[in-house]
Amino acid sequence: MQKNRMDGLKSAARDNSVEENLRIWDLMIKNDPSVRNYCVRGKISVDNKNKCMRDPVFYRFSDEPHHRTGTKYHVLIITNIIY
Repeated sequence: MQKNRMDGLKSAARDNSVEENLRIWDLMIKNDPSVRNYCVRGKISVDNKNKCMRDPVFYRFSDEPHHRTGTKYHVLIITNIIY
């Protein structure tokens, strides 16, 4: 994913339908093991000069327990996005 971002290439899942993305999101919320390598990315621009803005990751799956919520949630928001 990082190499594609640096090279300005779009991801394989960039053109998924809304229905497919919602199906994957539901599986992420339900802690389905088939979606452990998925993340939710913003569909912004693959060729922006600012490489942080090339389809940034907003949410990712994690099995690590959270310091406050434990293992209740497995989809984490990524908060270190620099604009």
